[in-house]
Amino acid sequence: MQCGGGQPLELHLLGSGTQIVGRPTMGKARSAGAGGHDRISELPDAILGHILSLMPAKAATQTTILSRRWRDLWRYIWRFSTTLDFTAEFAARQTPDEFVRNVNRYLELHRGKKIQRFLVSFDTDPRFFPDVEMPFDTDTRFFPDVEKWVEFAVARDVEELRLEFSSEEQETDFVYVGKETWVSGFSVPHQVFDCMPLRVLALGNCRLSPPPDISGLCSLRSLSLTRVDVTSDVLQSILSECGLLERLFLRDCVHLESIKLTSPSIKLKQLVVVDCGLLIDLEISASSLQSFHFYGDVWRMGSFSDVTNLADVFICSIDRTSWDVLHNYIHLLSDVPHVEILTVCTTTLWAVPEYQSVFGRDLPPPLHHLRELQLLMDGMSMDHLSAICGFFEFFATPLLERLFIRLDYCSSSDATIEQPQDVHFNQLRVIKMYNFKGTRSEMELVTLLLGKAPVLESLVLVALPKPSAGDGQDGRSRRRKLVDAMDMRILQKQVQALPRVSGAVQIVACEYLEDDNKLRATHNEHTCEWMHFIEDHRGLFDFSY
Repeated sequence: MQCGGGQPLELHLLGSGTQIVGRPTMGKARSAGAGGHDRISELPDAILGHILSLMPAKAATQTTILSRRWRDLWRYIWRFSTTLDFTAEFAARQTPDEFVRNVNRYLELHRGKKIQRFLVSFDTDPRFFPDVEMPFDTDTRFFPDVEKWVEFAVARDVEELRLEFSSEEQETDFVYVGKETWVSGFSVPHQVFDCMPLRVLALGNCRLSPPPDISGLCSLRSLSLTRVDVTSDVLQSILSECGLLERLFLRDCVHLESIKLTSPSIKLKQLVVVDCGLLIDLEISASSLQSFHFYGDVWRMGSFSDVTNLADVFICSIDRTSWDVLHNYIHLLSDVPHVEILTVCTTTLWAVPEYQSVFGRDLPPPLHHLRELQLLMDGMSMDHLSAICGFFEFFATPLLERLFIRLDYCSSSDATIEQPQDVHFNQLRVIKMYNFKGTRSEMELVTLLLGKAPVLESLVLVALPKPSAGDGQDGRSRRRKLVDAMDMRILQKQVQALPRVSGAVQIVACEYLEDDNKLRATHNEHTCEWMHFIEDHRGLFDFSY
């Protein structure tokens, strides 16, 4: 880009921000440094407006403090912007009234005829929950404004629409009011269901009452519903009309009792179901399905068929009610024999002996395609060790290459086990364990794996995260860090002294903060989210109904 006088102007895009670097002459540079005007401010409004449009809205708006010349230039970023993002960064440090007033103000400035993305996240205001008896104000005066925002976006053929009404306070109040009533009183306007260009729809804490004809959603590719009062019939109606839907995310949809994905024309590739407590029937027959993630009561699930492309499965029910017919876990895995990436928790491991006691040694199909396995452990006792061994004896995994094990934070045991004779990991190359403390049961597990993996290349043991020091200290004391480092060196030497069948294996034991995280499970982000939620809320919530 050239500025006045032919001097080059460099525009560097740095991640989420933009850096403008001018190259004036030395004389001009000295003049600007001595109080003269800068060359950038001499550019026409249209060029400066384009530069600001490349910056995040909040950063662009802050340029108003530079000088009187920049005071009104921020308006350019709203006039023809195709992405209107009113989420956490925009809402920061604003009262509800300020937030609504500013959104209205910016929409009035917009002159474009097309919007690709319209995002609203009102994270701090409890007033969007008027239908629940809460110990706070239930003012609904903002609802008409939100409806106008949605109508504004739909009128401009929005392609991605995200509406999230939630509050950190609601995470706590959830336990008092119950899941079945904890939904915002805001109803999604019917215009949304007539928006044919809409490809991505994400709703949080909304009421969903679509009109009889929702054929306008024919272009929808991704649907995300979090704490939305969608019923099975409504969801089925949406699925039948959205023939191009590829991703379906359902979380805390408390009225949802069944999901049936059986249409021959279905194109769904990813299904995520989280804590839909009343779900008792899940029937899937979809050759297009590639990824299935479930967090909740797995035992209630239905059946899978014709899922030959399902290669990515995440199943976790730690701290959820899973007290019945445990062998249904085994049936589930038997229905997905083509899985390549799998995460399961201890409930699945406990299901193996239960299944054997009911059905004997009638083994399910082996997991011949499995290449990565992650085990989420809620303890580490002799029984847990036996369950791990039983799982590998029960399910043949001849192609397993990567094994990740997340040990429980508080578990400890002096257990020993007899190593199974029929278990071998002939293709296993990578093992990583988190929250490793070096207890006898954990060392027994490491011994088992080292003795059964002839081509193992890497064993990484990550220590339990250490709590930070109290106020007034910069993290843990230097002495504490030295003690921890010494403990890890001793632990690493103990593991290195264990017998192994692979002479090339590299053994690394490190502190939690020293883990470079380059080696991580495919489901790492989902795992961390659920594990942190469990640790933060363990003992607070009752997840039974």
